[in-house]
Amino acid sequence: MMRVAFPDYRFIVEDLIGDGDKVVARVTVTGTHRGEMMGLAPTHKRVQTNGIEVFRLEDGKLAELWATVDALGMLRQLGMVPVPKPPLLLRTPEAPDAEVPSTTLIRFSRLLVPSRSLTT
Repeated sequence: MMRVAFPDYRFIVEDLIGDGDKVVARVTVTGTHRGEMMGLAPTHKRVQTNGIEVFRLEDGKLAELWATVDALGMLRQLGMVPVPKPPLLLRTPEAPDAEVPSTTLIRFSRLLVPSRSLTT
């Protein structure tokens, strides 16, 4: 499916860690959407997503594989899922005389960004 939808598909192993009978790979996947994917016509957009794969080996052969990939991020890059605007988050005191925390969370997207104290 991936080779048809993304003929220039690249799978880059960023980290590879082994312990006992398991190997874990942190991967980056890139490609250009040039073929049909799950009924979605080609968009010709370039995408990049990340994933984690865990392999369990038995007698030197692959016995099990677990994999995760940021499919939602990929669909957003293809324009199939709208990207919501980050909401304004503000912690307010429960009581009028309560202290406002010195670090208040005001916005998040991928990273949480603390603001300066609201009391200054």
